[in-house]
Amino acid sequence: MSADRRRDLDRAYERFKHYLGTTSALAAARSYEGSDQDLWALLVALSDYQVQGVLLPMLLGLSDHLRASGESVTEAITSDRAAFYSFQWKGHPGYRGWYHRFLTGDAFEGLLDSLSSIVKEKGSITELARSVYGGDVAKLIFSLAREIRTRANGRPQGYSHVLRSIC
Repeated sequence: MSADRRRDLDRAYERFKHYLGTTSALAAARSYEGSDQDLWALLVALSDYQVQGVLLPMLLGLSDHLRASGESVTEAITSDRAAFYSFQWKGHPGYRGWYHRFLTGDAFEGLLDSLSSIVKEKGSITELARSVYGGDVAKLIFSLAREIRTRANGRPQGYSHVLRSIC
């Protein structure tokens, strides 16, 4: 990357980092402080379709619920998953549970099946990354996408349209 291009990108980052860190899914990714933050950040990133006004209150509500209950995101994903369907959205009374207009319930469960399988086998998303990363970021991204797609336990792969183009 040229020095001019890097400088332009750094300026844009500095200008917008506060805004994006408080109004985008990044705020939700940063709101969770468990030892399994890697898993939470991946779930947030895979759910972020840049839909303003819906995703952030939902994710912040789930993060608050997990913190208040003492349940980790790993426990929520690898157990009966009740946490995903019972939490109160932040700032939106009457809205409860996971809702995403681009995914069916079955596709979301497929994603949770995939993440649960990875965590049970590898211990964490970070450990999976360490096992495939050899200094090649592209290989890491392809491998992670492939792992998620192949572990959906026969459920419709609702995230395939996101992951298909990279693996």
